[in-house]
Amino acid sequence: MYGRRMQQVSGSCIFESVQLGEIDRVSHLLQQDRGVLKQKGWGGFTALHFAALHGNRPMAELLLNSGADPNIPCDSGITPFHFACRNGHIFIMHKMMQHGADLHIVDKQGKTSLHHAVGGGSVIATQYLWETGMFCFTDADNYKVTPLHLAASTGNSDVVRYLLRANRCTPEAVDHQGATALHVAAENGMIEVCWLLLKSAGLHILHMKNHTGLTPLDLCNKGNTFRHQQLSRILTDFSHRPKDLIPKDSNVMYFWMLLLPSLSGAAVLIIAAALVLNQNPGQLKEADTDSQFSSIRDLIEAGKSPERFCIHCELIQVDNCKHCRLCDMCIQEYDHHCLFLNQCVGRDNHRIFILFVMSMVMAQLLFILSAVYYLSLKLSGLEMSDWGSLAGREASVLLLTLLNIFSLMWVGWLLVEQLDAISMGTTTYFRQYDNKGPSKRQRLRTILTFLLEGRTRQEHSQSFSI
Repeated sequence: MYGRRMQQVSGSCIFESVQLGEIDRVSHLLQQDRGVLKQKGWGGFTALHFAALHGNRPMAELLLNSGADPNIPCDSGITPFHFACRNGHIFIMHKMMQHGADLHIVDKQGKTSLHHAVGGGSVIATQYLWETGMFCFTDADNYKVTPLHLAASTGNSDVVRYLLRANRCTPEAVDHQGATALHVAAENGMIEVCWLLLKSAGLHILHMKNHTGLTPLDLCNKGNTFRHQQLSRILTDFSHRPKDLIPKDSNVMYFWMLLLPSLSGAAVLIIAAALVLNQNPGQLKEADTDSQFSSIRDLIEAGKSPERFCIHCELIQVDNCKHCRLCDMCIQEYDHHCLFLNQCVGRDNHRIFILFVMSMVMAQLLFILSAVYYLSLKLSGLEMSDWGSLAGREASVLLLTLLNIFSLMWVGWLLVEQLDAISMGTTTYFRQYDNKGPSKRQRLRTILTFLLEGRTRQEHSQSFSI
C-alpha cells in the first residue's frame, strides 16, 4: 500500500516537472522508478504526452531514451505521437518514430497522425508524414472529415494550398453532413481559403448543398461578423456567374489600384516593365536544389533545419534562397519584393534593378535642378511682394519639385542600402552587420564589378543549421 502511494506521488511529481521543463528533476525521478513513464494523469496523459504537448525536445528525448512508449493513448485515444504531429514538432516526431511510434494508430474520432498534423497547421510535419508512404490525403475520420476539411476549418491558407496542389485532396469531398471544405470555410468566414477552393474546383462547388439543403453562401449569410459580410458579397457575385467558370487572379486590378493614386506611378511602372518585369528574378527550380538533400529526413539526419523545405514550392532551398508569397516562387539570392513593380528582385534581375534605381535618382536630380533654375529665372527682377503671385502661376512646378525632393530622399536611401549590401557580397535580406567587413576599396571594387560585369556576389553561406 505504501509503495503504491509513493508511486502515485512520483507520478504526479513527474507530470509537474515535465510541464515546468525541469529536466534534471525528471532524470532523478526516472532513476528512482521508471514505472512512472506508464502512469497517466489528467485526461489519461502520460509524461511523454506533456513533453510532446509543450514541444520540449530534450525532455522528450530523455523520456524516450528511458523507455517511454509513444503509442500509449490518452482518454480520447490521442497518443504522444499525435500531439507531436499536431504541434509540428518535427524532431520529436522523428525521435518517436525511431522509438517505435505506430503510424497506423487513430484516435477515438478516427483521426490519423496526418489529420493531427494538418489540424495543427504544419505543412512540414504533413510533408514528413507523407514521405513515409503510410498515409493518403483522401483518408477520412469516423465523420468523413478529410484533411482538407480540417485545414479549411482552421483557415490555414498554407496548408490548404499544399493539399490542393497536385490534386492531393478533392475539394468536392463531403463529410457526414454532406458539407464540402467550402461549406466549412464559408461558415467560418475564411475568405482566402474560400478563394483558394474556388480557384481549384471552379464555381460549381459554390452550388453544392449539404444534407440540410444549404449552400456555402447560405452558411456564410448566417454569420454576423465583418468577414462574413465581405465573403457574402464575394460569393454572391460568383453565384451569378457560369458554374463551369474557374476564377483566376487578375493582375489588371493590381496595376489599376497601383496607378490610381497618381500619374507618377504610371511612369515608374512603364519604365520598370521594360527593365525588370521581363526577366526572371532567379526562380529556384528542382535542378538548382542541393542533390544531397531530397527529403526532410535527409535534412534532419544532416542536422539541418526542416524549415529549409519550402512548403509552397515543395523544394529543398539552397543557401540565400527565400520563398516570396506574392510571386509564389523561391528566389535565389533573394533581395526583396518590390511592391511598385509587383516583382521580386533576386539573382537574375538584381543588377538591372540597381541600374533602374540609379536612373530614377538621376532623373529626379535633373528635374529638381531644372525646376530650381527655371524658378530662379522667373524670380529674377521680381520684388518679394510679387513672389506670392508667381507661386500661384507656377503651382504645378512647385508641387512637382517638392514631390521629387521627397521621392529622391526615399529612392536615394534605397540606393544606398542596395549598394551597401552589394559591397558586402550579399543582399539586403540576408545582410549581416559585421564590423570586420572588407575595406572600403574592396567594397567599391565589388560594386563596380557587379554593375559592369553582372557577376554574382561573393558567396556568404546563410546557414540553416540548428
